[in-house]
Amino acid sequence: MRIFSKWNVSIIGFLCLISIGLNAQTNTGQILDSKTKTPVPFANIQIGEGYGVISNEEGYFSINTEKFKASDSLYISSLGYKKKGITIKEISEDAKIFLDEEIFDLQTVYLSNKQPDVYAIMEQVKLNLDKNYKPNLTQHQLFNRSTQTVNIKLLDFEIKKGTGYNRQQLKNFNIELDALEKDLKKGYSMAFTDFIGDFYRDSSHSSKLKVIKATKLIDPENDKSLKNIEKRGKQALLKHLNKEATYKVKSGLFKVDDSLSFNDSKNKKIENKKTYNIGELKNSVNNIITNHEFGEDSKLDFILEQYLYHYKLLNITYYNDELVYVISFSPKKGKAKFTGILYVNENDHAVLKIDYRFADGKRGKNINLRFLLGLQYTESGWTGAVIYKKHNSGYYFPNYIKQEDTKRVYANRPFKFKENNSKKHHVKFNFKIETEMTEKIELLFLTHSEISQNTFETFKQEDSVPYLELGAYDASVWKGYNAIEPIDAMKAFKVQD
Repeated sequence: MRIFSKWNVSIIGFLCLISIGLNAQTNTGQILDSKTKTPVPFANIQIGEGYGVISNEEGYFSINTEKFKASDSLYISSLGYKKKGITIKEISEDAKIFLDEEIFDLQTVYLSNKQPDVYAIMEQVKLNLDKNYKPNLTQHQLFNRSTQTVNIKLLDFEIKKGTGYNRQQLKNFNIELDALEKDLKKGYSMAFTDFIGDFYRDSSHSSKLKVIKATKLIDPENDKSLKNIEKRGKQALLKHLNKEATYKVKSGLFKVDDSLSFNDSKNKKIENKKTYNIGELKNSVNNIITNHEFGEDSKLDFILEQYLYHYKLLNITYYNDELVYVISFSPKKGKAKFTGILYVNENDHAVLKIDYRFADGKRGKNINLRFLLGLQYTESGWTGAVIYKKHNSGYYFPNYIKQEDTKRVYANRPFKFKENNSKKHHVKFNFKIETEMTEKIELLFLTHSEISQNTFETFKQEDSVPYLELGAYDASVWKGYNAIEPIDAMKAFKVQD
């Protein structure tokens, strides 16, 4: 992510923001299947009306209970399981809470030989989309967690030739670049971005974001992002190029830059600003919500273009005392990409939950320009999960969304740096990289309210927000907030000294 915005929040204000809620009461636990003892992901943990969290992929949850009494009831529910109620005081440190499965055989529910037609059910789902889901003027308070994993498969820097350098200098340059390659290719890197904020959205999908608090968990010395590779490559070039000069940069026949500067003091000013670009965070959230709505930009073609898919009614369950169909889907035609499970309310034919992924042999965008430009981009993996919740307005909105996509990027490009001065020294080198990047983004919707068009238009979005950089996960940072409980890999992450 490129960060260029100005620091516009005082240090004192930021530290006060960080300290909010440190003394608040937070209860943690894990939701497990009573029979298999395996985690139950994305279970709903709720106290009262409209206040709750979702368990993570490993069944863990953390909920702030300072506003409630120890005798107040907490309810755990998940599709396919019986709802369970316990008091807050029963949630001891790292409590294990077991749910009993509630799945019925179709023949048990329907005593006659006539069972519901799954294609008729899916047709009703589509016909009732406008009645069940309505994009409108809303304000969501949400928690966002983004996990980036980068694995470099291939990396090669090579100086081809340069003026103003003798053969030994160029050889030393390549030795240094070889050492950089070996260092970057070791293992993989992970980074975690967390923030909580107010997300405003109108009916035309325009959006704005106010970030309340943000953190970043990263090991700067093991950062394999394309941005950091670019940064470290620049640092290597700095030792051999004229820092005071500006350069014309070409890649093959294409001009990249007219006046690239390697001035170290200017670069450090940018790099030392630990801020997120709010516009980029907002666009990420908006895209994920749009992917899981039912408009023309939706990823959910297995609901919108049903002629592409096979459907099968697997069984029946109950959720909040209502009958729910459990339906599987898989590709029928070549254009279809996904396979997964749908949970559909029998009463209003609303989709309550979706788990989906690329079907075997399927992939997303594939842009192959290896022979023409030395570039290739492939979406090789995609999984998603979304849970919808009915609000007082009568419409369903996302309560939790998880989107995980894997991309493979290949580039094999020649570059030429030429000084913008009378000497016009130049350096030619080749850059080759193949990397696999996986990004998982989770959105937990904490509150939901309708707003006016005037409220949306008058809200002014900031350009940037400072974040707190962490060297290890610190649970106290999010005390007082209903954040998503981290998975074990995040808890174990620690920057090496």
